[in-house]
Amino acid sequence: AGQLTAASVLATANGTGGSGSGGTGGVGAGGEVGALLTVRFETTDPAAVAIGTLTGTSTGTGGAGTTAGANQYGRAYLEVVGSDATFADVNFTVLGDTPRLDPVGDPPVPTPVAPSLVSVDGGTLTVTNPNTLQLNTDGDLAIEARNGGAVQTVNLVASSGGNTVIRVDNGVIASSGNATIVADGNLDVQGVGSGRLEAAGTLQMDSGGNFTVTHISAPAGADTVRANFIDFTSVGDFSADAGSRISGLNSIDIASS
Repeated sequence: AGQLTAASVLATANGTGGSGSGGTGGVGAGGEVGALLTVRFETTDPAAVAIGTLTGTSTGTGGAGTTAGANQYGRAYLEVVGSDATFADVNFTVLGDTPRLDPVGDPPVPTPVAPSLVSVDGGTLTVTNPNTLQLNTDGDLAIEARNGGAVQTVNLVASSGGNTVIRVDNGVIASSGNATIVADGNLDVQGVGSGRLEAAGTLQMDSGGNFTVTHISAPAGADTVRANFIDFTSVGDFSADAGSRISGLNSIDIASS
């Protein structure tokens, strides 16, 4: 069985609007950067991927004019389906002020671009270097592990200018070091079954909106969130439903303004 290997992969999808020539500048819309890693072609055999550094950048820059054009952000994604992927470092950056509008449907309706996404479905995503799995977007963000999938990092750093959803549906998102997740909007941790979000060190999660933790069909005594040190803050309300369990092995600090 073969393996895909590379020292580094760089993906760039920047969009720059044209000059308005005295009028309104053109819209600059960022594109999509990322990777989809699936089972081997025409089989159910898992693929093996080993890459050093994966870097993705998407920036929307409006054109100059009497009124500058809109800076529309795009999307970054890393999806692993039934396969095993190992990276030394992963770094995604998505920049802009408003979401890119894509035509959807018939007749087409302008629709905001989907959230940036890291998803593992029945496989593993391993990031080995301390330099982290780093995800920075001015839009919404989702990180998920499903169907026995695992996201394994040394350190996880994720920030979004919008809402962030962490979903562990019978999967695990785990950092052997620290994890920092910041959302300017709402922050939701959604556990299903044996799903768990964990960090061996400090798990820091900050929300500029509401912060919710839920867990559906959790086994008895199962943790939804677990870390040595837990530090949660929210500008809005903080809530955890009856099915969820937050375990700080050393300390838990939760603050809501």
